[in-house]
Amino acid sequence: MELLKKDPRKNKLEKEIALLIAQILKEATGRGPAQLKSCIAEDLFLLRIKGFLCESEVLVSRTEKGRDIVKRYRLELINEISPKILENIKTLFLIEPDHFFIDIDPQIDEGVIVITFKRKLPKDG
Repeated sequence: MELLKKDPRKNKLEKEIALLIAQILKEATGRGPAQLKSCIAEDLFLLRIKGFLCESEVLVSRTEKGRDIVKRYRLELINEISPKILENIKTLFLIEPDHFFIDIDPQIDEGVIVITFKRKLPKDG
């Protein structure tokens, strides 16, 4: 996995939330994202994940019908584990998440996760 640790400009909170999400995704699906890119903007946390589909999902995603099936399955799965992600963020970082949003594109094996918070996140971690 290409981790965020390499970028000294990223703050600690941003890196730790991204890695936490990647770990929970790996536990739930057996495979975590190959690449992560994150950003904090006031009360928003944004995470782009790449390379998270398993080989069979990549194969099925070659057709439009297959992409639809994989997308619906993955969105359902990630939405099922989103309460765990939000609870872990609240417990570990003592910040209150508000909402969780996700969208994925199986054709390019990429997705975006957005988490809103009840207050502005610190810029330095």
